[in-house]
Amino acid sequence: MFKVCHWRCSCIQYFFFDIVELDCTTAESIKTAILDNLFKYNINLGFLKNNLVGFVSDGASTMLGRKAGVGVLLLNHFPDLIVWHCCNHRLELAVSDTLGWPLVRDEKKNFNILNFSPLHFVHYYKKSPKNMRELKECAESLEQRILKIEKIFTIRWVASSYRTVRAVWNNFAALYKHFLKASLNNTRDTKERSKYAGLNKMLTSNDFVLNLGILLDALHEFSDLSCQLQNRDLSLTSAHSVIERTIRVIESMVETAGSKLKEVNLASQEMSFKGVKLTFHKSVQKINSSQFLRSLSNNLKSRLFTTQSSNSSNNTSSKFQEEYDQLLSDLDIFVPKNWPENFNIQYGDDCKRRLSKKFKVDEITSVRGFRQFKDTKEDNVEDLKLLSTAIKCIAISYSECERSFSSMNEIVSPKMFINCVGPPIDKINTTKWIESWVKKGKRTAEEENCPKRIKITEENAYKSLWNLIKE
Repeated sequence: MFKVCHWRCSCIQYFFFDIVELDCTTAESIKTAILDNLFKYNINLGFLKNNLVGFVSDGASTMLGRKAGVGVLLLNHFPDLIVWHCCNHRLELAVSDTLGWPLVRDEKKNFNILNFSPLHFVHYYKKSPKNMRELKECAESLEQRILKIEKIFTIRWVASSYRTVRAVWNNFAALYKHFLKASLNNTRDTKERSKYAGLNKMLTSNDFVLNLGILLDALHEFSDLSCQLQNRDLSLTSAHSVIERTIRVIESMVETAGSKLKEVNLASQEMSFKGVKLTFHKSVQKINSSQFLRSLSNNLKSRLFTTQSSNSSNNTSSKFQEEYDQLLSDLDIFVPKNWPENFNIQYGDDCKRRLSKKFKVDEITSVRGFRQFKDTKEDNVEDLKLLSTAIKCIAISYSECERSFSSMNEIVSPKMFINCVGPPIDKINTTKWIESWVKKGKRTAEEENCPKRIKITEENAYKSLWNLIKE
């Protein structure tokens, strides 16, 4: 799937370009498919060499492999290309790295306990309408999240994990009530009652509640960071600043507990949380919060302060980090507060020359514009506009494509025709199709009502693109 960023008249525009069907999934075939598709639209190699500035992808080895990934193959054609590993995916990897570190009380253990055993009961509710009804009675908001997320801390957006953990926090008392009720319900068999009794002991464990507070504080910060990194207008320097700020917050939590950890520490002293009496359970291990938070901080630095990341240290990783540092250093020259008090008129010219070469803009014009900017400090220096706009084309995140994938899953389906040209639901009698559907047994056990139809307000986000098409 292609998402393209282009600039015209100092305006940056992101838009969906095309979907390409691959013959095979090797790096060479993907690279060839990308270029062939561009050639099909008369975007030739000469134009790309003068205008293509970046390639953004997730961290799959086929895409960003160090020796023969798609990024490396594209660099053979376009030596100045910025190959970028999506920051949102790297944030997920940083969290995943921490979960694999032996930082709990027993060094032979790791953070696998954070997979949250109480979430395992999702399978019981999905298979049983009775359990589903009981869950809805106890915690409707938790049911909504838990049906969508069966595990947390896998490679998906951190915000989803945060909402799941927050649902456990907010519905703690309701969960306790339901587990206790199910464990004493004589209509259930012995195995099922034992399962709920075990879940109840896990939930009411003092260490589990402490772990819950630590996780919620950390995930709150990561969720906010993830959402900021998905902003299509976020520049590289701004992204670096918000990442750096989040790291400082995480590091400060080592000495000063977050709001949720303070709350559970008080609950631990009183052995009561949200009106539920807590106990000690030997199977639940307490997270070493200081080591956990330091590990998160270190992994964020190693994963995010580079153009591409890996969990191994080698010469290639150092090269990517040097490229990132050099690019960030060159971009920082645009910020007057980063200038020394007394500087030569040629200060920063070398940075502008490197950037002009990388972003394929006229070097002489850019240097002249920057010298004028140093004298006047005006934001709208005409000779600097082209370079400033080109720099904004660096895509920090792959989230644009992720959003398109979600839309594609709704559109590219057997229902595509009816979705595109079908009449509104209130204009058609659907009774016979509903009856046919139910009689075939295709209705899921937990589905009681059809989703409410939401009317989408027309947006003008692509107005500039529409104007371009008209020309």
